[in-house]
This record gives sequence, C-alpha cells and structure tokens, in this order.
Amino acid sequence: MQDTVYARQMFERALEIDPGFGRAWAGLAYTYGLEQLYFNASNVNRDEALRTSRKALELAPEWSESHVSAGIAHCMVQAYDRAEAAFDRALELDPGNYDAWYFYGRTKVHEGELERALELFEHAAGVRPEDYESVLLLPQLYHSLGRHEEELDAARRGIEKRECRVHHRD
Repeated sequence: MQDTVYARQMFERALEIDPGFGRAWAGLAYTYGLEQLYFNASNVNRDEALRTSRKALELAPEWSESHVSAGIAHCMVQAYDRAEAAFDRALELDPGNYDAWYFYGRTKVHEGELERALELFEHAAGVRPEDYESVLLLPQLYHSLGRHEEELDAARRGIEKRECRVHHRD
C-alpha cells in the first residue's frame, strides 16, 4: 500500500507541473483503482478512479494504460460492458499490455465468466513469462469448473514460477 501512496504522490506532482499530462492521469487512476481493489474499498477511491480515468482518456486516448485504468474503474462499479470495451481497446493499442490481460481476467471473474477469465489469465502469463500471480489464480477457476487435472497442473506451474522468482532474487 505504501508503494501506491508514493506513486500517487508522484503522479500528483507531475500533474502540478503539467495538468495536461495524460499518462500521469492514467497512472493516478491506476493508484485509485488498485487502492479500491486491494486495500480500501471506499466511495472516494471509486469516484476518483472514475474521474481520473476519464481525464486520462480525454488527454491520452492513444495510450493503452488510459483504457486499462478506465476498465478497472468500470469493473469497480459493475459496468462490465464498458470495462470489456475499455480492455478490448487497450489490447488493440498494445497486445503486450500485461495489466490489460490481467485486469480483464479479474473482470470476467467478477462477471462469473470463468472460462473467459481462464483464457485471459493464461494470456497474461504468456505476455509476462515471470508472472506467477495470474497463474496462481487459475487453480481456483479450474476447481470451480470441475477440471481437477488442470487445477493441479496450474497450481504446480504457479508454485514453480513463484519459487523461481524467489530464488532469482537471492
């Protein structure tokens, strides 16, 4: 959470210098979205994620992250059609955008579209080979779908990736 607070401060500082810097608006929207999703679900974070992502889209519509921030914000208010359109646009602009694949997958989980979420998380893992987070979300989805062999395989893959990352840090 402290990283999110620091990032928010840096984006706000950038916007003090240049209020028209669309990428900073997208980054600021990310901080509010992540705060809402992971640390503090509040009306303030939700409203700020929506407001700042709108500003990012206005100022930097060609930037994939603007659309990702909008997708996250729309997911938070259960505007799933709008979230899907935002993530689709983000991926048109940058098919290698890990966050677009990952948060699109999370959106599909919220919608109950588990098969689609599986595809999106697998794609996220393919975009970022060192990623273990999206892979470790797969076992529960496979379990919910009654696909137990794939559940075990995904759990093994996720654990292996996580262990490789931990050992790689040493």
